[in-house]
Amino acid sequence: MHSFAPEIMLITILSLVVLSDMIASRLKIPSVFLLLSGSYLIYAYFKAAVPIDMAEHFDTVILFCIPLIFMGDALHLHFSDLKKHGWSIFYLAVIAVALSIAVGASLYYFGVFAGLSLGAYVSLFAINMATDAVSVQSVLSRFGGISHDIKVLIEGESLGNDATAVIAFFFIGLPWMMSGYIDPVHATTEALRVFAVSIGMGLALGYGFYMLMKLFSDKRGEL
Repeated sequence: MHSFAPEIMLITILSLVVLSDMIASRLKIPSVFLLLSGSYLIYAYFKAAVPIDMAEHFDTVILFCIPLIFMGDALHLHFSDLKKHGWSIFYLAVIAVALSIAVGASLYYFGVFAGLSLGAYVSLFAINMATDAVSVQSVLSRFGGISHDIKVLIEGESLGNDATAVIAFFFIGLPWMMSGYIDPVHATTEALRVFAVSIGMGLALGYGFYMLMKLFSDKRGEL
């Protein structure tokens, strides 16, 4: 991987998102289909736009993609919505993911998928609950007459369970799958640490940029 590979990868991802949204708005189709097909075509036939080893630098790609995935739903949620529907979103985003992981772990003992370890079951069913925020927003934007409360629940669930699933996948399922063993106490404390630090950093950065945005009144300054 050369020194400009992360920057090229970021430009590729941003270009795919922008072009998919632009074409989708003209063709009146969900942008997620264009995003998936465009990603495959570029990865298969235009290697210069993906100058990294996807397996070796998987974490770099995830770090670039996560803000883009979360951004659409995050910008549509307001603090008043979170106050009103907080417990419902918490159930859908946290409890539902935990139930999915528990169901997946129980299937291991029935040997439903031969050859998969218990960690693989946990990883599979953790990421299975991560609803694609891009597709949710794309579908909702095509329908009129949907109540605001329904949109808040769907977008909040999509936003929240992505975060829960990512933490469960990277700090519980993936280490368990790769090593065949995981220390439950260490995994739990590490996941809680990441959760708490992420919330703290998010609140601090969000408030800082919110106050900074008040200093600008033109689009160039806001950008």
